[in-house]
Formats: sequence, C-alpha cells, structure tokens
Amino acid sequence: MKQFSKGCSWKPIYVAGASSYLFACAFLVALLWPTEAATHARTCGERQKILTRLAQTYGEEIRSKALTDGRWLFELFASEETGTWTTLITSPEGISCVTGTGTDWESINPPEGVRA
Repeated sequence: MKQFSKGCSWKPIYVAGASSYLFACAFLVALLWPTEAATHARTCGERQKILTRLAQTYGEEIRSKALTDGRWLFELFASEETGTWTTLITSPEGISCVTGTGTDWESINPPEGVRA
C-alpha cells in the first residue's frame, strides 16, 4: 500500500464500499422507478406522428396548451370517450416527448370569470 504522507494511506476498502453502496442505491432506484415513467422517457419523436397516434389509438384531442419560459410547448390531450389523457412537451427544435399518461379523465367546467 502506497503511503502519501506519514500516517496517511489510501484505503481502497472504503472506496469499494462507497462504490458498492452507490451501485446498490442506483439499482434500487432503477428497480423501483415506475415503469410508466421509464417508458415515457423514451417516447419522443416527430410531433405530428405522436398527435396522429394519440387521435387514432386513444381518440385524444388537445385540451390545453402553454408555452414555458424556455419556449417549450406544453400540451394536454384527453378523450372523454376513452377517459385517457396524455401530456406532451415539444422543444423549440420541434422534438416532442410524452411526459405523462393516465386514465379516468374528467373535464371540469372552470368557475365563472376564469378563462378556460
């Protein structure tokens, strides 16, 4: 074992222990991470193709949209018939990604004076 200074030495057991601990934590996070969230992380592509699939497969239509401070387009699609909903975010470069999906969609009328 190499001595760096008097009374101080490098101890690989602590590094190995820390690495094992970090690996175990990362493995548990990956194992326990919701499958749905992991799937959405990879659901990206051309906006029009995603919109076509939402309409044809789930009958979803746009319900609301907003522009973020970073100029990303955030949209919510839903279907009263199927009860499904999808959130989509599109980058300024035009790449869209599904960020969430679910069921049991219910439209709620906004209170008077609140713009829908």
